[in-house]
Amino acid sequence: AILLVGFAGGLRRSEITGLDCGPEQGGAGWIEIMDGGALLTIRGKTGWRQVEIGRGSSQRSCPVQALET
Repeated sequence: AILLVGFAGGLRRSEITGLDCGPEQGGAGWIEIMDGGALLTIRGKTGWRQVEIGRGSSQRSCPVQALET
């Protein structure tokens, strides 16, 4: 799941390791899973940004499905 999300979102290593499952104080980012995909709120080198990740065409390679599992 980590590799799929990192590849789909074009994330840096530091951004991936700082992700939490929900908004929390002092975190480096969080993931919100929605019907159409996932929304990542990330604090990176350039500040806060939001990355949208859509659902994949195959369940085996879908980053959102991997997160849900």
